[in-house]
Amino acid sequence: MGLALNLGCGKRPDGRGQIPFGMDIVNHDQTFRYEHVDVAWDLRDHPWPWPDEMFDYVLAYDVIEHLIDTIAFVDECWRILKVGKVLVIHTNNVEFLEQAWRSPSHKKVFTIDTFDFFDPQTKWGSEYPESDYPWELKHKVREGLELKFCLKKRAL
Repeated sequence: MGLALNLGCGKRPDGRGQIPFGMDIVNHDQTFRYEHVDVAWDLRDHPWPWPDEMFDYVLAYDVIEHLIDTIAFVDECWRILKVGKVLVIHTNNVEFLEQAWRSPSHKKVFTIDTFDFFDPQTKWGSEYPESDYPWELKHKVREGLELKFCLKKRAL
């Protein structure tokens, strides 16, 4: 059915139920502290160790808020995804500042409109594109303290 990358898997090799059933999963974390981690890599170090267009699905569950360079992160996800496949991002909602900034390792917070800047078909993305790599923002959802985004890789 395809190959999924579970970025920052931590203790959860199953992607917290967010990875489609039947996909093979590559579990990533910053270190090999958990036995199910397949690849240990610092996501600030570019390029990442995976080849272009390797994955059918990339999950970043509670990962992106720990990184400074959101654009570089999204660009690397674009590089390793196959055309027409999706990146799912789950992160804290800036509307709940105490939750968003609770962890001392959090570097950034996000709004419901942050990832519009990566889709040239949205108001913000058409006026202020943040990347040369085109995405389609399939959906964005507020779930209480959290935000969830689904971006589909467009061809250049």
